[in-house]
Amino acid sequence: MTDLEQAVAAGYTWPDGSTPPPPPVPTDDNLARDAVAWSASSSYNADFGGDKAIDGVVSQNSKWTSDGASATSWLALDLGSVATVNGFIVRHAGDAGELQHYNTQAYRLEAGNSLSGPWTTLATVGNAQQDNSTTTVLATSVTTRFVRLFITDAGIDNYARIPEFEVYGSLASPPPPPPPPPPPVNGLLANGGFEVGTQGSGVGNAWTGYASSGYGASFEVVSDTVHGEAHAQRVLSPQPAANDRFAGVYQVVSSTADTDITIRAWNRTHFEGGHPWDHIARLGIDRSGGTSHTSGSVEWFEFDSAKDSWHLLELE
Repeated sequence: MTDLEQAVAAGYTWPDGSTPPPPPVPTDDNLARDAVAWSASSSYNADFGGDKAIDGVVSQNSKWTSDGASATSWLALDLGSVATVNGFIVRHAGDAGELQHYNTQAYRLEAGNSLSGPWTTLATVGNAQQDNSTTTVLATSVTTRFVRLFITDAGIDNYARIPEFEVYGSLASPPPPPPPPPPPVNGLLANGGFEVGTQGSGVGNAWTGYASSGYGASFEVVSDTVHGEAHAQRVLSPQPAANDRFAGVYQVVSSTADTDITIRAWNRTHFEGGHPWDHIARLGIDRSGGTSHTSGSVEWFEFDSAKDSWHLLELE
């Protein structure tokens, strides 16, 4: 790669006269700029810590520098979240205006499970102090959160001098959140909110109206007095002459045996003239599989009906 870069810079051409293709470069973003943590084998002092190698500044005064105690040293980064990494650029001392013979001699690039490893080698680079910056494009992208620049030979005096360590790729997209559970508004019921049309009898589609014998109740789906949606089922009934008069709507649904079922309904009562008499609201369910509201197997649950306000009726 170094020979090819030098050939291109010098204007060399292939034997057929064509210009050699430029060397590949890493794509996407420099993820090192947003790294959330770093760790290093050593630092010359607090002014030359690992943070100076990821601040986007290429300068003699902004670089990570090891303490020179060993020819080997390393700088590890936590990118903050799992990323797809495809390449690296390492900027050496000469890129910041220092003497070229201070450039790094050799290093390797690694991916790990944490800032302390374990580490897997992604590429090995021999620079021989020639290039002020070296670029590595991975043949296959790697998915990792932690990367490390491990310098195997710092060069002339064992001090690693790295103005910038750039890591290219893209942060992995987080998995989409699970879809919210469906609201338990209608459940097994068809047209539970009375929003899907009305029959000629005034009863909402999929429902059946009923009334006690001789009780002249009538039905209509209305939009003037509703609870949570756009419509409600109104049951109009005359003043009862006895306490056993009733009217309502029912529906037969299919369910699976041993399934927990909750029935909810919002109920509201209005008396013309503001009479104070009590009315009873009832919810019923036939767990035996019957289809008639008059069956003795229907379990009825009674509630005091709310006058001129909505009241939740619920049974399980």
